[in-house]
Amino acid sequence: MSTIALGSTLLATGLFWQTGGSGAAEAKQRARKLAEASLGSASEGGANRGVWTFICIRDTTPSQFGLSDDTLNHKPGMASAAAILADAIPGSWAGIFAVPEGWYYAETRRGYIQPDGDHLYPADRMDDARQAIEMALREGRCETFFAPADFGIANAEEKKFSDIAHLPRRSFLAPNRLQPLAGKFPIRWQYAAAVALFGGCATAAWQLWPQVFSPPAPAVQMTMPWESRQSGISVIQQCGTAILSYPDLPGFGFRHAECQEGRVSYTYAPFAQSAMRWLMLMAPPKDCTVRADTGKEAVATCALPAGAPRIGRLKPLNQDEARRAIWQATGGLGLEVKLSLTPPPPPSNGPPPSPFRVMDLTVSGPLPPVDLIRGLMTVPTLTVETMSFTTPRSWSLKGRVYVR
Repeated sequence: MSTIALGSTLLATGLFWQTGGSGAAEAKQRARKLAEASLGSASEGGANRGVWTFICIRDTTPSQFGLSDDTLNHKPGMASAAAILADAIPGSWAGIFAVPEGWYYAETRRGYIQPDGDHLYPADRMDDARQAIEMALREGRCETFFAPADFGIANAEEKKFSDIAHLPRRSFLAPNRLQPLAGKFPIRWQYAAAVALFGGCATAAWQLWPQVFSPPAPAVQMTMPWESRQSGISVIQQCGTAILSYPDLPGFGFRHAECQEGRVSYTYAPFAQSAMRWLMLMAPPKDCTVRADTGKEAVATCALPAGAPRIGRLKPLNQDEARRAIWQATGGLGLEVKLSLTPPPPPSNGPPPSPFRVMDLTVSGPLPPVDLIRGLMTVPTLTVETMSFTTPRSWSLKGRVYVR
């Protein structure tokens, strides 16, 4: 069994879910590479799964996509049961839902469907379904659990699948619906007739256009303010590596580091005052300059290579979505988080104000910001102003988030 009946509509289950890509085009490209690799391993006897035939792309950032193989007998245009539930119930959860076909198990982490979190168990495999949710409970993989009362799962809430699931819009290209991985759609006579009618109308409009309308002005694509900046995740990764790889200065002890796009500065305190006298006689570390600051400490400033550029045009979150994503990424970790929305500019007779607002973000505490990357990946318009470290274990991250 690989489908669930929701009224007269069949929903697809059993997809293999992966995350990656900044949009539908890149997600499809990664899915095709994964399909080629899977086909190659299957031909060598390394896999029992069939050939990937369909892809289901969710409207998330970064994109998440599910793959369906030819053994599941899915059809193009089918909606994904797991994608519908993941959109309807945010956060990290695992659930068993009673459906006419048996027991449906789904699991998400921070809104993303887990690779094995989309499975339909027949009605006579209730014990297998119970084991799946009990394992998620034992391992602490989720914050919320759903299960029928018959399963006896402590603190689990019972929900009806039909009360949660809402079908996406009817379109082959709509999110949460299956598309052919090869990009070929089934052609029926209704589609052919529609194409022919549209072609006739388009031909007539093309002939009449010069007589009625003047040529339109070329469209100007606006550059978003965050697109000229390095990706926030890339800056955090690069600065985390640079700070922990501080160079040694003989006679000095490392005290503080501050990093931003393109450079990092290290501050050292001398073990003895005499060390400051011969500081300028030392050869500086590679790609660095060293100077004496206030006569009591030394500062080494080093260049960093250009980081990874942003890929594709990213859709900014609204204010509530951005706050929720940041709290989910940093909550429960003993960090001090400050988040403030800058006031809008005063009205003027100049150009119209930007449709985006800026949220100032400050995160400080003993946890390296590198450990927050997975959660902050859900904030696509994050830019990092500075990232600093002070011995023995104090980290700070200052950045901006552009929101709608």
